[in-house]
Amino acid sequence: MKKTCENPKIKEFDKGGEWIAIYVGRDKYEVSSSQGNRNKFVVDLMNHECSRKKFQLSGYPCEHAMSCIRKCNYVNNYYKKEIYVNCYQHVIYPVNGLNLWEEFRMIMCYHQCLGNQ
Repeated sequence: MKKTCENPKIKEFDKGGEWIAIYVGRDKYEVSSSQGNRNKFVVDLMNHECSRKKFQLSGYPCEHAMSCIRKCNYVNNYYKKEIYVNCYQHVIYPVNGLNLWEEFRMIMCYHQCLGNQ
């Protein structure tokens, strides 16, 4: 029994196999149909754009972008080691436990400011 995909986004990603991506330079691809019709789109992976505009509107890669991603094994910079190291390069200083914190009496200050005692 073949598993069917219930999420429509994943179904759309699987349509990437119906398109042929040709790298034209500067992170741009010309994507044409493998079904024989004359449909063509331009995909710019760096700017997350497709000439059909579905990629920009939804925020998810359309089937045209997915054909390009599969072709070049594209990985967004967000997931690369350099970005991870840069993000966590700063020291996160430890904090003493509650038992060593100074007690602060906010209620007394509040009442003194209002003139209540």
